[in-house]
Amino acid sequence: MEGVFKWIIVGSVIVGTIVAFIIIWLALSGNVKYEMQTYTAVNNNTALDIAIEAGVLRTEYYYGDKIQIEYPVSKSFKSKVYEKEGTFHFENDFRAFFILFINPKIPDIVIKLPHGAYYDINLGMSAGKVNLAGGRFGKAELQMSAGTLKGEGMDCSSLKLKISAGAAALGTVNCHSLDMHMSAGSASIDKITCADTKLRVSAGSVKLGFTGLSQEYSIIKHVSVGSCNVSAQNGMTDKTIDINVSAGSVKLDFGV
Repeated sequence: MEGVFKWIIVGSVIVGTIVAFIIIWLALSGNVKYEMQTYTAVNNNTALDIAIEAGVLRTEYYYGDKIQIEYPVSKSFKSKVYEKEGTFHFENDFRAFFILFINPKIPDIVIKLPHGAYYDINLGMSAGKVNLAGGRFGKAELQMSAGTLKGEGMDCSSLKLKISAGAAALGTVNCHSLDMHMSAGSASIDKITCADTKLRVSAGSVKLGFTGLSQEYSIIKHVSVGSCNVSAQNGMTDKTIDINVSAGSVKLDFGV
């Protein structure tokens, strides 16, 4: 019995310490000051490689001729920008990670892309929000560990979308191949024009709208646990949709 009381006391002390720390941090977090910095690319890059621990990222187009980025820095929010072998790199290091939830007033990271240019893009977000302006890309790979991803539309050669947790919502996607991996959360694409689609859903929900009619697609379907509103079939064209659901739900609409 004494051991039980001992652990109760220890647990209470730990919880009390955590609560006290959070209260102190809340009192101080409002005083966190961010300095905005701007970097304009020197080289004519063909690719973007973005790795973000936490924060809010948005892209937009402007009438310049080089990639430009505006980003916040502080004592706990470090960033690095560099160019190497035709790729524009940006990454940040969030030393006080949970500040994102306690003090969400972190200025946006803004990437400005030249009108008319298109790039391969590799984007990884650990936690936060991503808002992509509609535009043209080469190969696109988007990974979200947690948070939200929104996009107005993408015209790209291929799109790989990996969601570990969180939500992704894209408007119009035009691509030759779409490869989506969903571990948990939700993903939706309003309108897809794509010849080769692969869906791997471990958990969560996926809702996709295809511009073609259902009979145009050959559908391969394997569902362990969960639901999918389409059946396997042979299509009238070479368009394919390959679906594998371990758990969760997939809903496909056609002729959108």
